[in-house]
Amino acid sequence: HARTLQPDNPLTSYDVGVLYFTIGTPSLEARSFRQALALRHDYADAWNALGRIYRVESRDHEAIDAFSNAIKYNDRLTYAYYNMGETYMALHREHDAEACFRAAIYLDKKFVMALAALSEVLSTSTDPLVRSPNEAVDLAVQANKLTDNRDVTFLELLAQAYAEAKRYDEAVHAEQQAILAADNQQKPMDLIHEMEQRLNQYVLLRAADINARLDAQGAAKDPVTSQPQPVKFGSKPSVSNTSMRISRLEVKTYFSGVRARVAASRQSPCAAINLWTAKARSFGHCLSEKPPNTTAG
Repeated sequence: HARTLQPDNPLTSYDVGVLYFTIGTPSLEARSFRQALALRHDYADAWNALGRIYRVESRDHEAIDAFSNAIKYNDRLTYAYYNMGETYMALHREHDAEACFRAAIYLDKKFVMALAALSEVLSTSTDPLVRSPNEAVDLAVQANKLTDNRDVTFLELLAQAYAEAKRYDEAVHAEQQAILAADNQQKPMDLIHEMEQRLNQYVLLRAADINARLDAQGAAKDPVTSQPQPVKFGSKPSVSNTSMRISRLEVKTYFSGVRARVAASRQSPCAAINLWTAKARSFGHCLSEKPPNTTAG
């Protein structure tokens, strides 16, 4: 009705487009934004909104053009830089994506989505000119501080950044925090199951890293005579004792503590216990050492 009364007002057409966005009608949304641009070609917000629609429709090159126009007409439109960075990532243009995310952060130091996106680029890129795992850790730490360390996605991002930086103790700890946060927020069990698998990987990477360092220090390759110390949930075990290597028994002990913690926090613990038991069995064969002669566990 407002657009009927003010057919030459681009703001009205833009607002109608936003309304269609909230009710999920992208075709009408796009038409409204195009009408706004027909009335005012330099309407940066409308260009950004139109680019977002193109992005959803996988029309990535058209999306880049739309975001470029948005920045052309308002070079301080933070979300346009972020949206263009996401589109560049879809096109596997990591250099350009990095530049866009950095521009967004420059304009807004607390733009948590841009911090997270840049962290992911820097930690996962295979391009040595882009890859910077330690900076990725710093960015992920900032994103988690801004969300009070409660966002499951950002906690997992931090764990990933730590792992890519070969800081496996911290990766394990961050993934544990993510699992607890997901459990406290009653996230779906299939999601928690995927997180548990990632935690398995970080534990194995940590074990391999510790063993490699012990080998470099001349540690014995056969740990049969050493009794591994249990790894408590949430702890960061010391690796100063070079007489002991990480064995499958230690990993099994570790996950026994984890599954007990998860089971205790749920109304139906049996499913969680069975899940952790299956996980402990599934990855146990991946370690190279033979387990010590013991009947424990």
